Amino acid sequence: MTMTTTMRRTRPVALGLVLVSVLLAGCRVDQQTRERVLTGTAVGAAGGAVVGALGSGTLMGGLAIGAAAGAAGSFVGDQVEKALRD
Repeated sequence: MTMTTTMRRTRPVALGLVLVSVLLAGCRVDQQTRERVLTGTAVGAAGGAVVGALGSGTLMGGLAIGAAAGAAGSFVGDQVEKALRD
């Protein structure tokens, strides 16, 4: 499989994951949670893109996985912090 074929396959997945992350961040949550999820998505996407580009994966694949992991991790972290505060 060539790099071009791989990128054509992962680009829609990456865009879909980023879109889902943004939509979830825009759900009925408070401003702090929304900001944390968006920040986590951005940081995860950047980190995933770097790892994908430097590793054996692809840039877009790493970006997609990083964005999803960043969004999920920041949302869970925010909810845990809120539960500990209450």
